[in-house]
Amino acid sequence: MGRGDGPPTLTPSDAEVAAAEDSTRLLLARFGEPAAVEAPQGLEARVIAALPQARRPLRPLRRRAAAWAATAMVALLLALGVWGLAGSGPAPVAGQPPSALDRLTLTLALAAQPIVDQLADIGPAVALSALALGVGVGVWVWLWWRRSRDRHER
Repeated sequence: MGRGDGPPTLTPSDAEVAAAEDSTRLLLARFGEPAAVEAPQGLEARVIAALPQARRPLRPLRRRAAAWAATAMVALLLALGVWGLAGSGPAPVAGQPPSALDRLTLTLALAAQPIVDQLADIGPAVALSALALGVGVGVWVWLWWRRSRDRHER
């Protein structure tokens, strides 16, 4: 493959593509494969009409609840990570012998510990600055979203 003027490339030239298509057509004709036919009239309209109707967008209350649930999950993950670093960790809380709940809390704590370790390594001043920056950006995005939503509702 290539253009012939320099190193070979992975992109075939137009002549190479045409030659490959011709050889494919000859091979298919030799074995009596069917020729291409035009699509029936109105096929696109029938397919689109057969598709289910689009789902309604989430109501603002559901969107807000989903945002709060995601925030709570992240907070829980970070809290479990801090708890795992601070002491014996959350794994033995659910009881002895090990249960599915023990394994779940241990998995969550182990998943959160690298995040908490990174925050501890950079120092409290930088971590608080990053947190403040993140909160500021979040507030700015929220205000921008509210303002753009209010403009579109008018």
